Amino acid sequence: MAKMTKKQIELLVDFAAAQHRAESWHKLVSLEIRKENPDLGKHVEYYKNGCVAAVTAVSIARSIGMTDAQINECHEDLLFWSNSEVLKAVA
Repeated sequence: MAKMTKKQIELLVDFAAAQHRAESWHKLVSLEIRKENPDLGKHVEYYKNGCVAAVTAVSIARSIGMTDAQINECHEDLLFWSNSEVLKAVA
């Protein structure tokens, strides 16, 4: 097995952290909208934050050579969340 460079390891950690942030924000989106009296402002804010984190994750993944199929294996919604049209809708 080839040894990874420090930079490659750092990029993988950054990707995992950004993916985790995206997932966490979108979990909060789900929790907020299911409340008895949801705060739609918070819902939109959380969704936007999740999308921004997804953009970061996808950008890092592509910089280390991951394909869209590999990104989808990590999380099937990352590419959707990172879509610029989705971000425009919540901006």
